[in-house]
Amino acid sequence: MRQVRRAGWSVALIAAIAVCGAYGDDVTITSRYDAETDTWIGDVVALTNALKNAVADQTIYLEKGVYDLSSLSDDRAPMHITGYGNALLGLNKTNERLVGITGKPEDVVIMATNSDYRILNLAATGTQLHNVTVKGGYASTNGLTQAKDGSYTGGYMAGGGVMFIGSSTVVSNCHFTANRCRGAAGAIGGNNQYMGTVYDSVFYGNNDDVNHETAIVARYTTMHRCIVTNNVYSGVNGYGYVLRNCRVYDSLIAYNRSSNCAGLASGLGVNCRFLHNVQPSNANNWNPAGGAGARSSTLTNCYFYGNVAYRLGGAIRACNAVNCVIVSNMTTRAVGSDQTDSYGGGACARDSEVCRLENCLVMSNLCVFGGGCYKCTVIGGTNAYNKAKVGGGAHTSAMTDVLIEHNAAQDYANGTNGGAGGGVAYGAATNCVFRDNACSAAYGTTILKDCDIADNCVNARKIEGCIFHEVENVRKLRAIGNVAYPGGFMTSNIFMIAGADVVRNCLITNCNWNHISGNFYNSAVFEHGRSAITTSVENCTFADNNYYWLTRNYNVSTQRISFVNTVFTGNAGSDVSTTDSKYMVLSNCVYGKMGGCTTKAEGFENYGCTSITARAAYKFTGKDPDPYSLRRSSPLRGWGLLLDWMADGTDLAGNPRLRDGAVDIGCYQCWLDPVGAVFSIR
Repeated sequence: MRQVRRAGWSVALIAAIAVCGAYGDDVTITSRYDAETDTWIGDVVALTNALKNAVADQTIYLEKGVYDLSSLSDDRAPMHITGYGNALLGLNKTNERLVGITGKPEDVVIMATNSDYRILNLAATGTQLHNVTVKGGYASTNGLTQAKDGSYTGGYMAGGGVMFIGSSTVVSNCHFTANRCRGAAGAIGGNNQYMGTVYDSVFYGNNDDVNHETAIVARYTTMHRCIVTNNVYSGVNGYGYVLRNCRVYDSLIAYNRSSNCAGLASGLGVNCRFLHNVQPSNANNWNPAGGAGARSSTLTNCYFYGNVAYRLGGAIRACNAVNCVIVSNMTTRAVGSDQTDSYGGGACARDSEVCRLENCLVMSNLCVFGGGCYKCTVIGGTNAYNKAKVGGGAHTSAMTDVLIEHNAAQDYANGTNGGAGGGVAYGAATNCVFRDNACSAAYGTTILKDCDIADNCVNARKIEGCIFHEVENVRKLRAIGNVAYPGGFMTSNIFMIAGADVVRNCLITNCNWNHISGNFYNSAVFEHGRSAITTSVENCTFADNNYYWLTRNYNVSTQRISFVNTVFTGNAGSDVSTTDSKYMVLSNCVYGKMGGCTTKAEGFENYGCTSITARAAYKFTGKDPDPYSLRRSSPLRGWGLLLDWMADGTDLAGNPRLRDGAVDIGCYQCWLDPVGAVFSIR
């Protein structure tokens, strides 16, 4: 006898009534035990009859067992549903539910061996599937019409396991495995309107069929607390996905493999973990896809670890990520000798794409160009311990309010030789903090603004409003320059500020570039960094440093340097020490004493400069946070040359660069008024 289940009571009825589900009664489909196979076998005939005769708001319960639909996999199958592709089963009535009675999806298996059809259509509003395993479905071309151009009509080749057709459809506590499709969505397919929601389900071992635009697991679906693991797209043309156009919350996406995005593409991820997803090379050994964890998605509070892409975006590509952790991801072309064009070990954008990271931790990622980020906009957060050949922390990226520390640039990203731009290469850094980056804090046409740099050398195009402090001559990986040393080593700071077009409103204090014996070269604060460069140092303050050379190798007309409105004070040895530069000039500068200089070219003599030997005569305030700012009584006030940028410019503290039409010497403009007498009348 079948059991008709109602809320709060049950009654035994004859089998025919129970199977038909007369009057909307809930129905239970039974199973039998097969001793030979030690398997509970579900009654498929009873199940299909119950579905054909179902009414709205009815629940069909499945007892423990395997419901093998293989016998239905032909054109006479009673549950074919056209329009969205053929399916072996269908829930066609409003709020109809199919439920595994034990609550354990491994107990109730709905499967089709060698099927050419989808397992199930959730075709009506509010239809639901709970507590079952869906296995072996295939959304193929079977039952569809093929046109002369090779296209198919009559349904979707999507959702090998389940297709969401009706609105507000739900799947919960289910397992999906070994499902396939020929078009899109091997396990679950949506109807482009996010009508279906999946809760607490597991997707594993689902696969694609041929080289189509395939989402292996789900498409246009909302997912909560799901596990998506060990799904594989084996095509080679770069169109495969695992999750596409999905909204995913509180889920694990791990150990998937796809020639395109092995995680989430064109979707939304919140509180998700993306672990060890892989996008390998294709048959042609090249793939433009990238983003092994996520691509073109919006991500919040997500964690990426151990994801591997072939050449673009080890963890993410072209995403908007907020409060995410991106750790130990890589591109495979960063390994060995094949390092021609891998970008963004952690995050990457390409061409006109946008990749934005806000308050993220980007750490220990590996690539050739941009170990942490490539062509990204990064706001806040930390960029640390990343490694690349060029741009250990970031390459061609805009960094704002970021802590950039302990990154390394090495000739081979997994090797030891010197590279370029341990912190950043190219791009821009604004209000960033640089600490202990190997092979230079910045390199290339980088623009640095309002940064705090206690680091090794800098080779940047424009440096403005920055503070360099506590920079030491220590033995680190080779700095950026024109001279190679055995083993790729030289002083970390030999080119402290190399090849800059403009250095403006900067404070350089408590740094040490003095001579070190052995394999190290005598250090220079400025050395020409490119074959043709004119460097202008404007309104800077050099205080309490120790350097062997201030400038070096500005010895031809295309390699010249000028200092304007600049203060030199308290520097060890000579305030303007021995200078190996022929094309150098100081204009309106103040210094303690002038050291020996080489003969200058005609027209490059110093002028308008003053020697102030007593430190007290400079009249600095000596107060934090700006101890080298000027008192109102300082002789450096109002003595500077007016330059074009000053009308709208600011000083190191962010104050207007001009006061009463005059400019002060050094990196600070005095805006302090004297304290006058206070009279009290009673």
